[in-house]
Amino acid sequence: MGITGTDVSKEASNMILADDSFSTIINAVREGRTIYQNLKKFVFYIFSCNIGELFTVFTAIILGIPAPLTAILILSVDIGTDVLPALALGVDVSEKGIMSQPPRNPKAKIMDRAFIWRFLYVGLFIGAITVGAYFWSLFSQGWQWGMVLDADSAMYVKSSTFAFAILVLIQMVNAYNSRSDRKSVFQMGFLNNLWLLGAITISLLVVYLLVEVPFFNEWVHTAPLEWYEWFVIIGASFGILLVEEVRKAVVRLRYVHKSKSSA
Repeated sequence: MGITGTDVSKEASNMILADDSFSTIINAVREGRTIYQNLKKFVFYIFSCNIGELFTVFTAIILGIPAPLTAILILSVDIGTDVLPALALGVDVSEKGIMSQPPRNPKAKIMDRAFIWRFLYVGLFIGAITVGAYFWSLFSQGWQWGMVLDADSAMYVKSSTFAFAILVLIQMVNAYNSRSDRKSVFQMGFLNNLWLLGAITISLLVVYLLVEVPFFNEWVHTAPLEWYEWFVIIGASFGILLVEEVRKAVVRLRYVHKSKSSA
């Protein structure tokens, strides 16, 4: 006890309670677990999103066509739409039942095998959706495989804009996926982290301005999209939600089965 304890007991102790309240220990453990979880959410979100971007660019290089994302669009994603959701995940609220979880191994690494596998497959899925959307836009405009694709053509600008928009929206959905590696986004809720809600709102506003406002069309080399293309973008973006919800459901079932077997 930091207030009532003797100097001898303080010297011999491993922990000193400054306010002489044992509840401080519980609050400290909860805070420590929350910080650790939020750190993992931040890392997962950044790594999975950037892998998606790398996959998108390298696929185009391998196929020998102009990349779906120009340099300025990649910077717009990294600076304008990635940073705020990542920071909001860093201050996320504690998950329910966080104190009922067993203590983690202090030697355990954040980058364990399961964690790496998860952000790799999510990143590759994001990249595959973005590349698929890029080609869908090209083919819908009459492009055929083998045709020369000029980076200054209206066809390319429209398709790169389409890929850019779908990449950002799928990353916004991924931000909510990142809040837990086991619990459904519907279990986590949508309004208990207003920072994340605000960050996503700002990011979506930035995307809309860059795509639909003529001034920004000239600046970042984008083109306005049709209303039905926005519906395609929104629908495809929720593909990552479906995939992650299925994976999380399997993980929860395995956890329940393991708990029953150990009991």
